Amino acid sequence: MTPAPLTPQEDHNDAHKGELRYDESFERDLARVVGSPLPADGIHVVYGEEKPGDNEVHIIHVRPQDLPDVQHEELPLSLNDPRRKFRSPIPGVKLTHPGGLLEGGPGSDHDAEDAQKFIDHFQIRSSEELRQRISEQTDIAIEELKSRVNARQTAIENNEKVDKELAQKEMEVRILQRMKDEAKERKKGVA
Repeated sequence: MTPAPLTPQEDHNDAHKGELRYDESFERDLARVVGSPLPADGIHVVYGEEKPGDNEVHIIHVRPQDLPDVQHEELPLSLNDPRRKFRSPIPGVKLTHPGGLLEGGPGSDHDAEDAQKFIDHFQIRSSEELRQRISEQTDIAIEELKSRVNARQTAIENNEKVDKELAQKEMEVRILQRMKDEAKERKKGVA
């Protein structure tokens, strides 16, 4: 996904600076949204010759200075963060920047370079072919995300099962230890 174009003189925060902290709440909320059929919401950004409709804006009218400043340390942003205004390919998830990161913030400083690699890799020759490939790759990425969400949910359920089994075993060990201690006390009392 590509962010709004920036001019060279603009000093824009790059939220994509290395690893993001793990946030269980974000992961849980994302899993809930991905696993639920929700309507797409947020401002839809249109490109090229498209004319904006209701709740849409053309990319040329998105001014970088009007976009939120998102610090890397804040990421991932809650899915309910008020700075999330733009529609993403995932229904129920809004972005802080057109084509920005799912976690929040603008895309990488390498978007132009990545776009050229994408075009070269798929040997794209027209804007229609580019739109089609982007749509295909977005669908693939969403399916991969859904698969990871399902795997995460399976792991969570497995961990909960193991935790219950461990708690049961610990209780059994405590009961056995108490029975041993009581048996020792009875032997002492008999002797």
